[in-house]
Amino acid sequence: MRKFGIPPMALNTLALIKGDRLYQRSNAVLEIARKLGGFLPALYLLKVIPTFLRDWVYDGVAKNRHRWFGRQDKCMVPSPSLKARFLDEAPVS
Repeated sequence: MRKFGIPPMALNTLALIKGDRLYQRSNAVLEIARKLGGFLPALYLLKVIPTFLRDWVYDGVAKNRHRWFGRQDKCMVPSPSLKARFLDEAPVS
């Protein structure tokens, strides 16, 4: 994150660092969807929509997500099979 001039504790949105590129907000969502299974890679076609419009939708979802999808009082404890899908530590550069 330092490479891109972003203090790690100042980040308040989704960010994806892929190689030498930083993707944020809707661009990060579409890059992640591109690598997932099912119909989700098809969402990458939304890249044709200008970024400012996609980010406007992203901001609206981010602002209302707890109202629409609910909020948990406690963090989920992942099962061993789900935990195996995550990295233990982020690489430090």
